[in-house]
Amino acid sequence: MTSRLDGRYPPGVQADRDDPGASVVAVMVVEDQASFGDAISVALETRSDIRCVANVATAEDAVAHARATCPDVVLLDVALPGASGIDIIPDLRDACPDVRVIVLTANTSGQMLLDAVEAGADAFLPKEHRFSDIIDTIRDDASASADPRAMASVLHRARHLGDPEVDGLSEELTEREYQILLLLADGDSVKEIARRLGISVHTCRGHVRALLVKLDAHSQLAAVVHAARAGLLPNLRAGGG
Repeated sequence: MTSRLDGRYPPGVQADRDDPGASVVAVMVVEDQASFGDAISVALETRSDIRCVANVATAEDAVAHARATCPDVVLLDVALPGASGIDIIPDLRDACPDVRVIVLTANTSGQMLLDAVEAGADAFLPKEHRFSDIIDTIRDDASASADPRAMASVLHRARHLGDPEVDGLSEELTEREYQILLLLADGDSVKEIARRLGISVHTCRGHVRALLVKLDAHSQLAAVVHAARAGLLPNLRAGGG
């Protein structure tokens, strides 16, 4: 089990360097391009509320480090030597059930992203996006995807495929829940939705939690994809791709 951090940072750091009482998000970077992975890891360490607990290049090391450190978030490349990052998402979740998996990829095809969501990914971001988008998504302040075209692509694919098994998810949504579902599908974050609807973030998160239950989804992204496959998103503002 190897990490490019070489033990510089202890696993499972629980306290902010400036505020011992602050909560710190433990992040593992899984990226086979050393320069890109190292750049992300170093940049993460400039944030007082984030710690990079591992920086690895292979699927095998990713699973091993997940079992050893149980990070809060995994930034996961798809194209890894010997295995697809998508293939190890179930293993990462088995090692750490509450982990949030954020897929970073140069491939934004609808089918690949749909496969990632169905494997258990919580969010996806194209690699060329701003580092601030990665930070916001790690902090759970952003939408499931900062790229409207990527979101439209995966939802277009999901609607095209459909799924007879989602008939059991047809429990009627409230008007507010459906309103929030459409805004999530358009790529808005919970904070943006709350501001647009004139409700508190706490109230908005409550509606989102209800959506996850009704759509049998583990994340906002999965809820939107499940809704698309169920035919609940007929009129998205973003066009299909």
